[in-house]
Amino acid sequence: MPVYSAYDLTIFSEIPLPGVSPGDGTPDLRICYGSVELLPPGDIQVNGYYGIGGEEIHYVWRGICRARIQGGHTIVVQPEPGDHGHAIANLLIGPFIALAMHQRGRLVMHGSGIAMDGRVVGFIGNSGQGKSTTAAAFMLNGYPIVTDDLLSVAVGMEEEGAVVHAGSPQIKLWPESVRAIGGDPEALPKIASVKDKRMYTFDRVVTAATLPLAGIYVLDEGSEGIETLGPNEALVELARHSYCALLVDEMGDRRRHFMQCAQLAARISVRRLRRRLSLERLNDIVRMVEKDRGVGGG
Repeated sequence: MPVYSAYDLTIFSEIPLPGVSPGDGTPDLRICYGSVELLPPGDIQVNGYYGIGGEEIHYVWRGICRARIQGGHTIVVQPEPGDHGHAIANLLIGPFIALAMHQRGRLVMHGSGIAMDGRVVGFIGNSGQGKSTTAAAFMLNGYPIVTDDLLSVAVGMEEEGAVVHAGSPQIKLWPESVRAIGGDPEALPKIASVKDKRMYTFDRVVTAATLPLAGIYVLDEGSEGIETLGPNEALVELARHSYCALLVDEMGDRRRHFMQCAQLAARISVRRLRRRLSLERLNDIVRMVEKDRGVGGG
């Protein structure tokens, strides 16, 4: 079974994961083919989660596959007929592994992170706010991408600090964003869960499995500017932009999730970064963050 490494996990996978770094050692997570029962019975009209109970989460993507995520240590996939290799791989290194990491006790944000001054600067925000595109702009300016789409954070028992787990060396971009960084979108595989979005693989620069988290910017549209959020507002933003925010009640994790978000809000800088949504203004955003340094470093 091929071995991969991502998010400080050693992953044994029967299913090829193109672009994910090779790994070795004892597996933390096993991915295999198998039978996944349909719960509840009947037709599923909406893609996504369709059964949560105990340590199991069931997920379906019509025409692609069903999956069962168990206890943070196993992902079982039952493909639908047809050639869906890239689509299944995209789901595995997206929502499936995000759910597994949540089951393992991590706080998984829906965001991207880049390395600056030896620490991670994260970007979270609503869909369409350009989290991945912003990370790509920093990459073009010499700041390595640490993770995209899944910002996996460990908040330890110490009074200060949090670390980010380096993800897969891939980033999800719209065709116009691919062109903006000099790529050809037609040469890249499409992502199953988002129409026309592409998977762009980059050279891994960050070799550390974890890096300290300096802080997080909440991306928003408006007149350009950066403002520091108070603890309560920071907590709200972290909670609503966590990957499993809509599922914590069903999973019985509401208290743990709240405490993780509250601890993180108390330990790092959380700022709102407003700017106009324009590919032509991306370098200006990089300059704003470099100048700010309230998150990035000294």
